[in-house]
Amino acid sequence: MLIREIHLKEAAEEKIQEHGVVEREAEEALLRDEPKYFKARNGRYMGIGVAQRFITVIFEYADGIATIVTAYPSSKSQIKLYHRK
Repeated sequence: MLIREIHLKEAAEEKIQEHGVVEREAEEALLRDEPKYFKARNGRYMGIGVAQRFITVIFEYADGIATIVTAYPSSKSQIKLYHRK
């Protein structure tokens, strides 16, 4: 998956802050250090990557643009999934 641009849905910024994640972390998780991508529900994707810590990002993807829906610190099972792929 080639992500050329990252957008943040309006409602997502407040939502990710509630999870203790800042926009920069979510962007870094999708772009740095070989993130892993998985299909999620409703035509969305889940990206697990590392900013200062493991971050899981739920996003929509079209034409090289990832639109972040939400992001949160990765759970232990998500970190295991990251290492398995």
